[in-house]
Amino acid sequence: MTSVPASYYYQEILRLLLQVQTPIRERCRNGFLMFQEFLQQETSEAGVYLSGTFAKLHYLFQNRKVDEEQIYIGLNDYRVRMGNLSSTRDEVLQADFAYDMLRLARLVAWRKQVPLPIQLKERLPQLLPELKHRKGRFAGDFRVVVLEKRDDFLLVYCVNEGIEQKVRLKSNTDERSDFTALLPLININSNLNLVDTRWVDDVLEPTLIVLEPDFLISVTAIANCIQPTGVCSEYEVVNRLQPVPVSKAILLGNMAGQMLDEELHGYASTYPETARRFFYSKCCAVLHLYRAE
Repeated sequence: MTSVPASYYYQEILRLLLQVQTPIRERCRNGFLMFQEFLQQETSEAGVYLSGTFAKLHYLFQNRKVDEEQIYIGLNDYRVRMGNLSSTRDEVLQADFAYDMLRLARLVAWRKQVPLPIQLKERLPQLLPELKHRKGRFAGDFRVVVLEKRDDFLLVYCVNEGIEQKVRLKSNTDERSDFTALLPLININSNLNLVDTRWVDDVLEPTLIVLEPDFLISVTAIANCIQPTGVCSEYEVVNRLQPVPVSKAILLGNMAGQMLDEELHGYASTYPETARRFFYSKCCAVLHLYRAE
């Protein structure tokens, strides 16, 4: 994927700042779309499929230094607030907008190693308000990042709440909630989804833990590892070397899946552009089907 220069993002940020007659909600929406576009560009060669804004943001900052922590916290806070854009009052959006654009500009400068142009710096605040970790009681589902792991608990960062908290891996009240078997698979910076989480003795106790929820594993691939001769992961590797059946139904299903992904992730694209990308990536399969008929 061709890299987009920093000057493009700086010009877009400046344009949004100057659109004072445009409704603030529309300016916020366009700014967040640009933020998502930047994350998509910067993670396009990650080698793994990152399914959402948080996954991409965390990937960029997974080895962050101490002086980059406030940038990460601020951008994550921005991500959470834009998720509630429709229910946020206009005066709140107006008060935060310039600071959010400064956070975005600093992200571009950090990744591209290109300083902010003078005309943009003059339109932005000079300093960002320091964001403190919010406190609060818990109930429900949580997205967390692992900071430390022990034999019986994890220290995690709760993404949407912005605080650190302990997670007990073996419940004191429910014998079925024992996740100690996950310990060898969990590393520092692992992403977890804690499902149906309870607050017990100042520690989180989840009913279910999803390890690395941004990695999608095909059920078919797992099934291919189970053969009459035994269970072995190499079966799936061998299976990939075999010819893949191609039909109109399969290709239509693949295209429908691509269109759904683009819609879910806010990827602005016309139908001709979508079709062009699909046929570019599936040209051999389409040609094979055409010749077979």
